Amino acid sequence: MDKKGRLTLIRTLIMNNPVENQEQLQALLAERNIQVTQATLSRDLKSLKVGKSHLKHGGYCYTVGGEDQAGPAEGLIGDMSQGFVSMTFSGNMGVIKTLPGYANTVALVFDRLNLPEILGTVAGDDTIIFVIREGVSKEALKARLREKFPSLYI
Repeated sequence: MDKKGRLTLIRTLIMNNPVENQEQLQALLAERNIQVTQATLSRDLKSLKVGKSHLKHGGYCYTVGGEDQAGPAEGLIGDMSQGFVSMTFSGNMGVIKTLPGYANTVALVFDRLNLPEILGTVAGDDTIIFVIREGVSKEALKARLREKFPSLYI
């Protein structure tokens, strides 16, 4: 199977199954005779703009990003507000702390908002690093984020 076919299958699997981690996704792919390394799967998930959303009963599952969804960050802003803990800055970089498992969702919201003040994000499990565009002040970014997320303490 080529990359395009694999990405389509991964998108379908995530949209139709409560996939909680890469190992579970690898198992679903293996059931369909598709073998991928963890590194390839990780790149595929990034390419598909996959994030994690909090499940009502606890835990997290993957959600697929992209243009086919209702709004740029619709449905994830609530998860972002629930998972956000703090934000600090150093030079033109910032660090966002989240509850465990929320960093991908928060970073996905930031990416989908296409804020001109932010060049990009890199997410782990509970920490996000982001780069502020040259010439943008931290205060201007904080003001924009307060405007978008009035319930957050930034």
